[in-house]
Amino acid sequence: MDPGDGAVEIHGEKKFLWGNMPALDVLNLEHNEGIDYDKDINLLFAASGDMRNVVKTIISIPSACTSQSITAFLNDGEFDVAARNAILLLTALYVQPPTAAAAAMLHIWYSALIPSSILQTLQDTVLSLIIDVCTKIAAKPLDRLLAKTFTRGTCSHRTFYHKDHVWPMMDNADPLSGWEIEDALRSTPLAKNDVYGGLFFHLRDQFIDFCTKLQMRKTTFVLLFNNAADLRTTLARDFNLTHSFDRIEISNIVDDYYLGLDCLPVFAPLLRPHAVNRHATLLALFMNAIPEVETHEDTVTAMSREMRRVAGWLPPGKQEHDAKETARWAAYKLLVDFDELFARYMERWEFDSVVADAQLHTKDEHTIVEKWPLRVKEHATKAEFQRILGGDHCGSERYVEWQRLP
Repeated sequence: MDPGDGAVEIHGEKKFLWGNMPALDVLNLEHNEGIDYDKDINLLFAASGDMRNVVKTIISIPSACTSQSITAFLNDGEFDVAARNAILLLTALYVQPPTAAAAAMLHIWYSALIPSSILQTLQDTVLSLIIDVCTKIAAKPLDRLLAKTFTRGTCSHRTFYHKDHVWPMMDNADPLSGWEIEDALRSTPLAKNDVYGGLFFHLRDQFIDFCTKLQMRKTTFVLLFNNAADLRTTLARDFNLTHSFDRIEISNIVDDYYLGLDCLPVFAPLLRPHAVNRHATLLALFMNAIPEVETHEDTVTAMSREMRRVAGWLPPGKQEHDAKETARWAAYKLLVDFDELFARYMERWEFDSVVADAQLHTKDEHTIVEKWPLRVKEHATKAEFQRILGGDHCGSERYVEWQRLP
């Protein structure tokens, strides 16, 4: 049935063009290698999704750290995402000045329609670079490995729409999910509750900073379009890279829905040995671990334990199924004992055994990101709680940091 005839309603497709967790700095140099660290740094974003973690990492490097070069490998198995990341990077590198590049990046990243002036800028700069590459490889065999190096410095929106009448993302996709809402709120100039307006100004400043930083330091980006499970082989064969990365960020492909813990033997050998960089870290996100093991009884237990606390934030509704009671039930799910549930998950999947077999050890103290960055804190205010309750996250998102055994 043609979705354009109005007979059926489709709520987008299962594509993830926007991030679903706040951007993070995967280096956090100040709390790891230190701001005096002067060795070259290699980063691997094995399932990068959008570029938010890349942007956040680059702009968070202290200004004093300019002696080393940064090489970032970005891989994603979704062509739309990988192609758009290439366009965004070319825009950041070639469109001048940085304010113009940032404006174009905002539209490429988040707009359903691109203004004609932005489109003209992209056609005059980025498109000519792409056409040049396509012309040169047109006669190459289809099975040939092809690469193009763009050197900069001293050394309708077709990324959205491929099907008519179909929005390419699920209808709950939200630009706010990929950034810290507190940062957006701090950036609102006048209307303090205009969260999306604040996000616009925050991202504009972030992108200007990103484009400026790229001109100030030696930064290399390598973009790949691979199945993450094949990355170890690809990097060794095509780039001669083993034991080479200071940070590997694998997003939530460690969830059982994707590769699961089987991905650890894939990525562990790519980390730098402890003797070379004792701060080299493999970072993973478990988004679905808690829902996988959580039961109705866990929520009931949270209700009995947290009833008074929730009542202070959300007064009871007048009827059993009114909106307030629905919100209260969601509130109790935010206050479940996630630590106990994650221990249950680890036991189910023989977590410690798999980690040891991969020659890794789990960091007790995280140095890159909190274990539970989005859960309700013990002394959260009513405003903080309502912000979490009204957001797109569950609070049960769990980061794990690993290092290679010495």
